[in-house]
Amino acid sequence: MRRIFLVAAMASLTTACVSTSGGDTVTQIPSDISKTAFVKDITVNTPTGASEQFETVFKTRVGEKLAKCAKGEKPLLLKVEITNLKKANAAMTVLVGSSNNMVGVAKLVDPESDKVVADYEITRSTGGGGLIAAAAMSQAEEQLSSGFGDEICKRAFIKR
Repeated sequence: MRRIFLVAAMASLTTACVSTSGGDTVTQIPSDISKTAFVKDITVNTPTGASEQFETVFKTRVGEKLAKCAKGEKPLLLKVEITNLKKANAAMTVLVGSSNNMVGVAKLVDPESDKVVADYEITRSTGGGGLIAAAAMSQAEEQLSSGFGDEICKRAFIKR
């Protein structure tokens, strides 16, 4: 019986995490723009609970993702408003599980006309439990920002 308890305890400490994404497409980017655009500049607010480095981290991680998927010649601006940021509590993650969550709105804007050409509501979440999950989720802002960038690529830019 003691052996079963030890195995169960070790399993609960080493479980991993899972990422999910979602949200709505308010305005889908026209395919001709999607095929020919790149993101020239990113603006983002710093949500409550974020670190002082959040804006830099977000722009860097999202910019890295967009550089791989938006390779056209027509410049667009990405304007992001993060409406919710929740970082996992390390102790809770180990004991019962927790999650990192980011919710925001991403708008792609034509800088010539100042017209919104695409509008997406994006939700990213990474959750899990145990020591491995606590370690994996410790870089919440970096992890969620990269995922946010992935979601913009997936929704807005046609694979080439």
